[in-house]
Amino acid sequence: MPPAIARLGAATLLLLLLGGCRCRATTPPEPDLAYFAVTEPAGPQIWRWTRDAGARPLTQGPALHVPLAADVRRVLVARVLPAQEQEQLGWLDPTDGGFQALTPPLSRARRPSWQANAVAYESGAAGLSNVALTGESAGLLTDSPLGDFEPQLAPDGGFVVFVSSRTGDPELYVQCVACDAGPLRLTDDPHEDTSPALSPDGRRVAFLSNRDGVDQPYLVELGSGRTERLSVKGAATPRWSPDGKTLYFTQVDGPESTHVAAIQLAPRQEWSVSEPGARDTLDSVSTDGTWLGTTRALPVGSEVALQAIDGGRRLRVSPPDVKEAWGLVLPSGS
Repeated sequence: MPPAIARLGAATLLLLLLGGCRCRATTPPEPDLAYFAVTEPAGPQIWRWTRDAGARPLTQGPALHVPLAADVRRVLVARVLPAQEQEQLGWLDPTDGGFQALTPPLSRARRPSWQANAVAYESGAAGLSNVALTGESAGLLTDSPLGDFEPQLAPDGGFVVFVSSRTGDPELYVQCVACDAGPLRLTDDPHEDTSPALSPDGRRVAFLSNRDGVDQPYLVELGSGRTERLSVKGAATPRWSPDGKTLYFTQVDGPESTHVAAIQLAPRQEWSVSEPGARDTLDSVSTDGTWLGTTRALPVGSEVALQAIDGGRRLRVSPPDVKEAWGLVLPSGS
């Protein structure tokens, strides 16, 4: 036996062989590209950040822009023309600033969910629409007079999970995109079930419910309807890791006090990604699952940053002279 190994001792060797060493892994390089919103005097505009060049403005008025999702070629944005009271979703070309509309003006499109070749979104209070990437709407998928909200489009585009108050209290429903049948109810509880987040394999839905007085993260299986509570702690903004093994969320510590936390589903493990009380909000998860996009509330204004999932390195993305930055979007495929 080499002398160096012999000096470790039998107990240490046993720990190493059994995986007992919990040495921190090297933090991977931060993403190459990100987008975020900056509140300017006239309203929000989009900034673009790259690892090499830092942050620079991407859009300017008179239209207002908010980044919602992105890949390496384009940004899905909400665009508002205040003078005409027009609001629509569309693609923004980050190379030349060109805008391609996905929804008609005055559509009041909100909360889009983008998968492959389609986008599901809230269309006013009437229901959900499914929009082709060419900008030609596939029409309303639902028509509840009480409103249907927070759509989550399946990875294959075949169905949408959404929130509806059609029976009184908010519950989760599933609507087939190409079927004539109406939506199927996924949850059934007298309390509020909201904020669905569909897993990458399309088989499970993480959501929030106030069944115990405060919003807490739950998980429901689409096939069986089996539901379980994941944590007793207050939560918001659930997001999945790309491999579907971990759920990230904003943990509510108290009034105006939040941080980013994580739950590994199997084996079950919980940890804080940012410090409790940091006033961090989760925005997005990187494609490789190693970084999170976050917004931190400051005594005056806010900043956006990249946060390693192990709770280690944190990299501020917005420049110090930007007083109010929020909504950090990490592109898919980057």
